[in-house]
Amino acid sequence: MMKREKLDYSGASTIGRSLSAMGALIPSIESIPMDKSFQITALLDEIFIGSTPILIMVEPKSTAILNIQLAEDRSAKTWSKHINYLTSNRDIEINNTVSDQGTGLLTGIKDSLIGVHRQPDTFHALSHRLGDFVRIFRAKAYGSIASEYEREEVCLSRISQKVFDEKAKLYDEACVKTIEAIELYENFSYLYKYAIKQLNPFHSNGEIRDANWARGEIETAIELMELLEHTKVNKEVKSIKRFFLIC
Repeated sequence: MMKREKLDYSGASTIGRSLSAMGALIPSIESIPMDKSFQITALLDEIFIGSTPILIMVEPKSTAILNIQLAEDRSAKTWSKHINYLTSNRDIEINNTVSDQGTGLLTGIKDSLIGVHRQPDTFHALSHRLGDFVRIFRAKAYGSIASEYEREEVCLSRISQKVFDEKAKLYDEACVKTIEAIELYENFSYLYKYAIKQLNPFHSNGEIRDANWARGEIETAIELMELLEHTKVNKEVKSIKRFFLIC
């Protein structure tokens, strides 16, 4: 908008110019001599410029970018080529992969790294299995509140004491269900958001979050979720616990 109105400071940002200048000094491919072979875990994901995908593979401990590619699509064939570029004619062996559930990505890993273990990344392991329960429990809580109001209106419009007594009993039951639904939503929502928050690498004051401590907090949060005694939640928690055992 500033550029369109021909106002000052409407060009590329200082940060953008600085990154472009630094990027121009770095070769597009950097070869690092290695005197021995390496076995690594590879993190694979997709980022986008508009609708154009960028395939990226990273080594988690060093955060070194192993391969990055501006691609025409994110199909299994494209991902296979991306993976094979790294593993062919190099002393690098990928013995574990971490990724989300993207269809092309999963198939590319399966086709290119036969027999190599793959696990979901921690964020998706939590958010995909548990995140939707926040919406479900919130909707049920609001539904219970609406039902309670309806029961109350029926009681207030009674035509006899007998009818009132009958409807009052249903109203009391609706009140109990509302309390239970609200408590389930609030307790689960708090534990879920707390667990997700632990995935932030930094605390709010800028300090680096300790990975082992964060892992322990996540494990505690999902154990507390089990105490809510919701069958479907406990089923997902059981699956997540298996995932944490192999992390």
